Amino acid sequence: MNFSKKTHRQNRAVAQTQKREKTTDSRRPSEPFGHFPKPRLSVKTINMNNTIAAPDAKYAYASLWNRFFAMIIDCIILSIPSAVIGHLLPGAGAMLIWVFYGSFMESSSARATFGKFLLGVQVSDFSGNRITFKAALIRNLMTLVSAAILMIGYVIALFNDRKQTLHDIVADTVVINGKSGETLGSVWNAWIANIRMVFGATESGIANSENTLSQLERLEALRKNGSLTEEEFQAQKKKILSL
Repeated sequence: MNFSKKTHRQNRAVAQTQKREKTTDSRRPSEPFGHFPKPRLSVKTINMNNTIAAPDAKYAYASLWNRFFAMIIDCIILSIPSAVIGHLLPGAGAMLIWVFYGSFMESSSARATFGKFLLGVQVSDFSGNRITFKAALIRNLMTLVSAAILMIGYVIALFNDRKQTLHDIVADTVVINGKSGETLGSVWNAWIANIRMVFGATESGIANSENTLSQLERLEALRKNGSLTEEEFQAQKKKILSL
């Protein structure tokens, strides 16, 4: 009897041992020995390793408070010129002064109006580069729209990562912290230099257009008097227009 109980206990222990081994085997991975699955990188891990980052992530965007106080400074600076021009051109004078001032200042080497420069912010493209006069002109024209729609164009900056206002979005610009290499005394010189450059390019373009027109007129005269065939005329005309 005792022998039977002892045998029964041994058989029961063996069965429990086999059951535990079977359970352990079922939990082991099916991969061969020495193979370990690659860990999955979460989005958080990738961002911490800087393997995926926005092209402009290294720039700190200017706060709306700094931009607001910069605008106040600019308004104070422009108050007298705006009053004078506004007297000569009621309604449109002040807007023209603002657009003219902002466009040439922000596209200059200073990259900022006097107000922005004093507050330590500047306007740039998404790569942190100086913007063109065209982009600055579009931006400053759109500031009038941003203000006209109950300042909603400015409030938009609270709801996007780049803190872009409506006029920033339209012009593909951002306002970031930092100053250009200009000093306060040279900001004025940068503004004047940019005005000369823009108007110089305009004058050059007008001169080139007049030169092209005169060449086409001479070419037309040669065709009429028979000095050029139609094929020669078209070839020369194409060459002039491609310059």
